[in-house]
Amino acid sequence: ELDSIITRIDLYDEIEIIKESKFSITFDGPYGSKVNKDNNINRLFNYLIDMNYLSKPSFAINITKNIPIGSGLGGGSSNIAEIIKYFNKSKSCEIARSLGSDIEFFLEDYSAMISGRGEVIQRLKIMSNEDILIVFPNIQNSTKDIFCNHSKISGKKLIHEDIINLNKILSSTSNDLESTALTMNTEMYHVKEFLTNDKNCKFERMTGSGSAYF
Repeated sequence: ELDSIITRIDLYDEIEIIKESKFSITFDGPYGSKVNKDNNINRLFNYLIDMNYLSKPSFAINITKNIPIGSGLGGGSSNIAEIIKYFNKSKSCEIARSLGSDIEFFLEDYSAMISGRGEVIQRLKIMSNEDILIVFPNIQNSTKDIFCNHSKISGKKLIHEDIINLNKILSSTSNDLESTALTMNTEMYHVKEFLTNDKNCKFERMTGSGSAYF
């Protein structure tokens, strides 16, 4: 059960879709070589065909991966959301909710509060003039493994007004997955300590299931 606030930043992958006689998906860019061959986008197309949302695909798709793999920055989910919108925009929300995770969030531009398996329960406008530094320690966290090993259940529910300041969010929330991620990948402690000890750092927080911090 997720209970989280998500927002967009100016870091993104690039997707090119070309009509071809044969279906293919390729990846390039700084993190393209890190993508597993049995990736979520291949599974997405199998799902779309099985559910009759899409006839047999005849497209060549190339994704330039600028978002680190296994960083907790939503790269895979954002890719899937954009591809769903491209092929079946009218049923994009229905498809995203059936797939779970945080895919639905990426169907629109606004920040959001999500719950359950990633359903958007409230769109937010987050106000901030802060500079945000993202540190990726070149560690690929497995979201599945983090959740399977996580046992801490927070009783606190997020409640926020539609327009809210970023500092207010960070001062009143935490990432429950952090303790589990740090236990599984102790090298992440170096990033946390680096930010914690920086006198100019107002807040340090792990992104999603990690391994990146901001």
